Amino acid sequence: MKLTYLVPLAAFAVTALGSRSTPPNLTFLFSANLTKGSAYIYDQSETEIKALQALTGGTIGGPNFDGTVIGGTALSTRSADGTIRADAHYLIQTTDGANILVTESAAIPYVAVLFDTSSEKYNWLNNVTAWGTPPDLNEINFLEYWQVS
Repeated sequence: MKLTYLVPLAAFAVTALGSRSTPPNLTFLFSANLTKGSAYIYDQSETEIKALQALTGGTIGGPNFDGTVIGGTALSTRSADGTIRADAHYLIQTTDGANILVTESAAIPYVAVLFDTSSEKYNWLNNVTAWGTPPDLNEINFLEYWQVS
């Protein structure tokens, strides 16, 4: 009985592994210059440091919209090997008054990004998966965001 489940699974794996995927295209969405408050270390051990940090403001600029970062939070973990992982949520208010929630999950310097808005004008962002990174690794408050398609 269990073998009947393995045959279709094996066939799927062979098909998937035997085909090549197409690399994604990237389309520039916007740049962000984020302002951060002081970090609060809420947990620390010999292997990692965990911190909470307020995102207190910033500016957004791109071909489809401009805006201001109203506020948000970032949680980060720095491992003993120097790896930094972070999750952030912040709110953008566009110059025409729309609100866009940004959700980020990062293995610094790479950031996966999702958007949520009820604005009809920017509703297309709800279906976008984006990628972000700082163009200069010494300046991680300035990021560029790219739509993955």
